[in-house]
Amino acid sequence: MNTRTLILATALCISASAEAAVFCVGDSAALTQALATAGSNAWTDAIRIREGTYSAPVGGWTYFPNPSDQDYYLSITGGWDANCGLQSLDSSLTKLSGGFARRVLAVSRGNGSSAELEISGLSLVNGFSSSQDYETNLGLALRVYSHAHSGPLRVENVIVRDNSSLHGLGSVFLSSKGPIYFRNNLVADNDSGNGSMGVTFVGSGTAYVSNNTIVNNVTLSTPSIGMGLDVSGGTGARYLSNNIVWGNATFANSWDVDSDPMVLMIGNNIGSMYGTNAAGSSSNTAVDPMFQSPADYRLQPGSPLHNAGVNAPLGGLASYDLLGMARILNGVTDVGAYESQMSAIFKNSFE
Repeated sequence: MNTRTLILATALCISASAEAAVFCVGDSAALTQALATAGSNAWTDAIRIREGTYSAPVGGWTYFPNPSDQDYYLSITGGWDANCGLQSLDSSLTKLSGGFARRVLAVSRGNGSSAELEISGLSLVNGFSSSQDYETNLGLALRVYSHAHSGPLRVENVIVRDNSSLHGLGSVFLSSKGPIYFRNNLVADNDSGNGSMGVTFVGSGTAYVSNNTIVNNVTLSTPSIGMGLDVSGGTGARYLSNNIVWGNATFANSWDVDSDPMVLMIGNNIGSMYGTNAAGSSSNTAVDPMFQSPADYRLQPGSPLHNAGVNAPLGGLASYDLLGMARILNGVTDVGAYESQMSAIFKNSFE
């Protein structure tokens, strides 16, 4: 089976009358300009980033909208071809890199009530910070401030990998008043000299967290509190399903998940946890996921997490996995960001 899936985009249209703009981005400077323009044109904006590797400017890429732009739809998506008409669903093909020198992407939404923000189809890699500054370290690879915005926030099919901070406050930080959909993401191999380099959710919005692989986000010193996934800081309900959170606890005072009684967990595989879950949490395990290798977080054929997920998690199940393959094979989804294609391979070989 082909591991590259292409979809046909709708016709591109940039016009004031339609109040919509599509940016076809092919280099780092163009991405910087597209983010600036999208924050000031008072239009619905789609930023389509062509396949390739992009080096972040000093301070990283930022989006800070004017007041007139704070309730308009914005998408930042990767995997596009040269004309931005065809999109690959393989997130590894579009890399936004901090160049081991700076943060990667920070987005602020301001105030709003309905507009959606989508970030998908990207790899956010090689961010770095040696500063003790709070803002610099918070969400080093991806930071979204949406605590005063009620519109949906979607982060899907994103790879966050190989980011490093001396004073970590998470490789991903998401704050939202509206619903958060965090699905089909790989957050792996991020490290901090002191602090956490996993994923943190805060805010009053309901968070739907499903089919992610969050692994080997480690703290390199002790005593220090490290965390793979922190869902203890929000006031909204948080629903976790089909996630692998494993290998993030390297020292005492470190855990794979920091939870609280507002968090409902169903069908996850979690190595260790601090705190308690909501009543009704069930079918969670703590078994070796059996990854393909220390650098390949797809599941081996014998993994107990094959066909062990929940097909209808709260917030919905994505149609495709992180490589753009069908999300369900053999009737039941796998746990984690990758769906095994072994059954399809065997089926095709015997047909």
